[in-house]
Parts: sequence; C-alpha cells; structure tokens
Amino acid sequence: MHRGFAWIMLASGLACQGPSAIQTSATGPMRGEVESEVMDTHQMHHGDCPAAKIVSARIVEQGSGTTQELWTLEGCGRTFTYDVVITHEGFGGQVSVHEHEAAP
Repeated sequence: MHRGFAWIMLASGLACQGPSAIQTSATGPMRGEVESEVMDTHQMHHGDCPAAKIVSARIVEQGSGTTQELWTLEGCGRTFTYDVVITHEGFGGQVSVHEHEAAP
C-alpha cells in the first residue's frame, strides 16, 4: 500500500470519530483511577443503580496543580453528576469525588 494512501485512510478515520465527551485533565493511569473513584462513589450513594455508565466529563476550573471537573453518569433512567477534584503531583495525584449539589 502506498504511504500517502494509508495516511489519508488514517486521517479520514480520525475525522469521523469526532470529539470525545470525556474532557479531563487526568491522563494515563490517573484517568483510570478517576473513573474508578467516580464509579465507586456512585455505587456507595446509588447501589440501586449499578448499571450507570460514564457519559461525559468536563473541566470546570484548572489552576496551580488542582483541577475541578464535573463527571456525568446515566443509568436506570436517571442522570447523576459528580464533582471531581484532581490534585496533580508529579506523574500521579490525588482524587476527591463528591455528589454534585445542584443550585437551588
């Protein structure tokens, strides 16, 4: 296969995928840790809905080693939102997850 043709196939495949719904500052193994913490917190608060799936995440605020994010899960006909704070330390960090309190 000609190299130019392979490059066009690769580029067109990537263009079809579109942007990810998961926008997080966590990368590599840290991303897996954040996902695990979010799911563990969900199970602790909503054990009646074990089939929930992560559908989106977005960065709310980022600065000097700490990032605040909102993670959203859907399942059992409901939507669940969690506040995630990631404190970056070298190649790892710490994760804190709490149920999001909606404004009154």
